[in-house]
Amino acid sequence: MRRNIAVLWLLGFLGGLLVFAPPTGRTPVAHATVPNEQNWTVTPGTCDPSFQGAVFAAWNPASGNPNCGVFTSGAPSLNQFDTGQVFPPNVLRDEASVTAPCENGRTAGLCYRMWYVGTRSGEPYRRIGYAVSPDGVSWYRVQGPHTGGSVFEGSGQPGSFDENGATTFHVIKDGGEYRMWYTGVNSSGTWRGFGYATSNNGITWTRQNDGLPVLTRRLGSGLFDDDRIIGPFVLIDEASATAPCESGRANGRCFRMWYEGFRADNNFYIGHALSPDGINWTIVNGPDELGSVLSNSGGFTAFDSNDVGLTAVIKDGAIYRMWYQAKDYNTPDTFRIGHVTSVNGVNWVRPDPNDPAFYGGLDTINLPGTNDDVWVVRLLKEDLTYRMWYATAGTPNSTRFGLVEMTQGVPITPTVRRSGDEFRIEFNTQRTIPVSGSVLITLPPGVSLDQFSVIELQGFEPGAVLARERGAITDAYSGFSARDALLLRLPNGAVPGPKVIRFSLGAEAPNPAYLLLQTFDTHKVLERARVNLGDLRITQSVGTVVAGASVVYTVTVSNVGPNAVSNALLNSVFPTQLTGITWTCAPSGGASCAPGSGSGNWSSKPLDLPSGSSVTFTVTGNLPPAETGNLTDTVSVSTPAVLNELTPGDNVSTLVTPIEVRGDLSITRASNPVVPQAGQPITYTLTVANSGPSTVVGANVVNMFPISVTNVIWNCSATSGSVCPAPGSGNMSAAVTLAPGGIATFTATGMVSPSAVVMPPHSAMVTVPGNVTDPNPDNNVFTDGGGLGRSADLAISKAVAPATVVPGLPVTYTITVTNTGAADADGATVLDLFPPTITNVTWTCSGAAGAGCAQASGSGDLMVTLSSFPVGGSATITMTGIVAAQATGNLINTAQVLPPVGVEDPAFANNSASISSVLQPRTDLSIAQTTPSHAVVGQTITYTITVQNNGPSVAAGARVSTTTPAHVVVTGWVCAASAGSQCGAASGAAPVDDVVTLAPGGAITYTVTGTVFNRAVGQLPFSGAVVAPASAEDPVLTNNQAQSSTQALYVVTLPVVVR
Repeated sequence: MRRNIAVLWLLGFLGGLLVFAPPTGRTPVAHATVPNEQNWTVTPGTCDPSFQGAVFAAWNPASGNPNCGVFTSGAPSLNQFDTGQVFPPNVLRDEASVTAPCENGRTAGLCYRMWYVGTRSGEPYRRIGYAVSPDGVSWYRVQGPHTGGSVFEGSGQPGSFDENGATTFHVIKDGGEYRMWYTGVNSSGTWRGFGYATSNNGITWTRQNDGLPVLTRRLGSGLFDDDRIIGPFVLIDEASATAPCESGRANGRCFRMWYEGFRADNNFYIGHALSPDGINWTIVNGPDELGSVLSNSGGFTAFDSNDVGLTAVIKDGAIYRMWYQAKDYNTPDTFRIGHVTSVNGVNWVRPDPNDPAFYGGLDTINLPGTNDDVWVVRLLKEDLTYRMWYATAGTPNSTRFGLVEMTQGVPITPTVRRSGDEFRIEFNTQRTIPVSGSVLITLPPGVSLDQFSVIELQGFEPGAVLARERGAITDAYSGFSARDALLLRLPNGAVPGPKVIRFSLGAEAPNPAYLLLQTFDTHKVLERARVNLGDLRITQSVGTVVAGASVVYTVTVSNVGPNAVSNALLNSVFPTQLTGITWTCAPSGGASCAPGSGSGNWSSKPLDLPSGSSVTFTVTGNLPPAETGNLTDTVSVSTPAVLNELTPGDNVSTLVTPIEVRGDLSITRASNPVVPQAGQPITYTLTVANSGPSTVVGANVVNMFPISVTNVIWNCSATSGSVCPAPGSGNMSAAVTLAPGGIATFTATGMVSPSAVVMPPHSAMVTVPGNVTDPNPDNNVFTDGGGLGRSADLAISKAVAPATVVPGLPVTYTITVTNTGAADADGATVLDLFPPTITNVTWTCSGAAGAGCAQASGSGDLMVTLSSFPVGGSATITMTGIVAAQATGNLINTAQVLPPVGVEDPAFANNSASISSVLQPRTDLSIAQTTPSHAVVGQTITYTITVQNNGPSVAAGARVSTTTPAHVVVTGWVCAASAGSQCGAASGAAPVDDVVTLAPGGAITYTVTGTVFNRAVGQLPFSGAVVAPASAEDPVLTNNQAQSSTQALYVVTLPVVVR
């Protein structure tokens, strides 16, 4: 691929003539007083051992020979395109998808994609192939649609810049699209320009810019690229004042390209171009020789003193880092890899000493007898690790790819904390960060920096500035379309020692999964750390804690961080006052807390908690009833060492809960006798109980006895676990201790004064001390008493007249009230509430033997007070009313006598009297019938029947019927009823047979129409009858039938003869 000018130089030297001397007279590239410090380590591939650790190799079509990079599907082409050389290994880290699957059709998960140039021996054509890998080590070829299984090849267009092939190229991923800039091979096998193509799957490519080159050599310019150009390497970042884009543009996206340029004398240089879109490029006239941005270092012995070329560039925070291939004059056939840095992509700085970063002596996979070369490298920065794929051996026989890795910088161990929206990073540096150094903080893709703000910096020299750097890094996640990071620029550096960086990502920012921290000088990583972030949280709650009851704690351990946590350790110090502690756990969201139950404290109990999951523990213990003070419960969860706990403050929860003493105290009192008797002894029994659940110490029992009870003494007895006071006398006010379920019984005796007139009600109470809650204070007071030796047995009786009660007629009740007790009952009340079927009630009241009525007469319902009602007295009350005519069934009337307040009636059963009378309806029904005196045969006859109820009761269900002569046919009738009465039917077509309702004094009239037939002769008899309902009495049955007759007449028409 590359031309070897060192051979010509060597021949000239041996002949005594220096044909190609190293160029002189240019401005040398700056050197930094820092070494590379790149300790690359070979990562061996998984191919057959004969490949000596290679990760990929040219295809060997010989049968039975091993290959490195098998086909993920299908088989090699018969004219497989890559049986000669393979270079350069262009690798991207990506995600497998349906559109762009990975090995064996895998459509999800991590996928490394590699494009490379392949040739066949003896052919000038160069084509691009494609392979995929799950890890960047084990590769699987993918057959493409073009010649020999390639995915891209020359256009074949006569005269085009890429007629015969496509060679050294670079693929990036930007916005879901793969973009490739490639070197075209024209019909003469030379490289005159770069093409541009895009793809959505990495296999099927579409040339852009109408297939024309997007950048060409500058023929005749006399500059470094006036003959040939090759190897475009492109990344996308943000234009800035430090690193402007085309025409000095200092903002917006910027496509940056580095490439190798040739002059006709076969000297190689590195050039630089800028573009706003990847198509329209502006070449930068660099500060190095012939307008290049990097040329050889000069001299004879430096590894890059001869040529520099094909580059790989990453943006690493404040610097661009370029790895390039180079040759010296001492060993002109050997390529080595150099490393330079720049702040703008134009002005590059070599390290001091200017040693190669990687060379063949570190490589193990060259074929025997080939040049010990490493060249045409491609890099990915994955987290803190830099991975470099490279081609081995010399350019004519590059048949294998190797992989080396380095993690640059000394490890440090920061701690990261979060409080609200603030992140705080604390770390100690051991190395000095020089002037113009930096600190790069990289967060996972998808973490938004839109609301970033700096809060505080500590431990850095003045002038330090932390900012969101747009397009700061082209790491493996970016696809070489740079993504943002946080960059701390240190114009005055920083000395070793403790440092603090505080910033905010906004109140709603989620926790990132990790944080990468790297300190840089102007050339490399000095110190580094990957901090995997976790955020466990433990909370607990408890209900009201009551002595003597079960206590239930709910403890929840949650993983609110972005990373799964395996083997988090749970510990507890449960309250020592609790006994019989047991617990159960309930995981959610995929968490694990096995075993799911247990007893006692937790001691490093392991939990597995996927992100977003939680485990809820229910802890139950018993609190003895006599406990007081507080319960203190402490639980904690620790994050494993592989994770940095963001909020350790919420990994411990201490809950101090006051113990509530709760006793449901109650008091009752009984007296013997129940009603105190003047001049007689009385005994009171007070029962004080505690229904729990706590022990109550110092409950106060109070009983203030009536002044009419004298000479009181009392004592107390208690059940086991409770404590009584000493005996006492007089009014009671004594403290007791009551265990749950405990009872204290007080017995008090005294004498009722002989002169007592009244005994007022009085109360006993029990009060709880201030530290005790009584959930039911209503039963803490008991009140009884009242009345003193006063007993009156009141009785009432009742009679009714007449014995048979007829609806519609009067009824009279006579009530007799007597006092047969030992005490007067002045103020006794007599009540009688009449049913609605009795109306127009009037009553009179009179007393005898000293009894007197407060009201002598009245009307309506009875409620009369006996103003005086001495022992042996009586009162008679007579009540008269009218029973409703329509009433039926039984008529019930009840009277009561109530003793006055302060008088006890020992036999209350005789204080009411009821009479139930069966109502006997009485209806005097009568019927009358009116027929015409004669009826003409063959014509209509009309007659009337009238039924009346002479009372006094309603006749509901009386039956009216008629009978007609044999030669009269009833053709219809109509019925009319007076107010309050009701026909059974309004009309009919046959003889009347109707069930009716007749109010007292009511009447119903039937008008009957019929036809007299021809055979009717003589008197025609008509009759009617009315029958009272079965439940009613008809006192006069003689008027219940009616008869009448009508003479049948024939009308004869005789002819009149006129003579």
